[in-house]
Amino acid sequence: MVDSGRRVSYTENKEGENVEETKNDITDFKFSKRPISLKEITRRLNRFFNKEMTYTVVTQWLTEIDAIEKVQVNEHRTIKRPTEKGLQLGLALAVHKTSHGWFRTLVFDETAQRFIVEHIGELNKVATRKGKVSPEEIAAAMQHAEIAIKRE
Repeated sequence: MVDSGRRVSYTENKEGENVEETKNDITDFKFSKRPISLKEITRRLNRFFNKEMTYTVVTQWLTEIDAIEKVQVNEHRTIKRPTEKGLQLGLALAVHKTSHGWFRTLVFDETAQRFIVEHIGELNKVATRKGKVSPEEIAAAMQHAEIAIKRE
């Protein structure tokens, strides 16, 4: 059965009751043709997957798979910027001017948005665990990243 772009199926729980399971079809995710900010992609993830994903979880995972790095700009400020792998995945650093001056923000092109959505399971693992990612999880995510880069 399909409901609002979500696949719905029923399974029995331990008590033998029917429990609704929802699986989202990522083809229904609203990808942007323009690069979007980390805040915007987490907002879209939360709406689509009905989750409470924070941008901290996304940045932690991206750091652990070596797609972004923290760089000390001055003694009071650090920024997150894409690594070479992050650039290949479609991450970029955008510079904006506001009334308070210039600032940099991490943005995701459509390819990077798709990469994030395709790896929502790994993001959920980061969101639910207390420790660091296991070396096996990092190796698997990096292998997926390399496959995604080769597809380009």
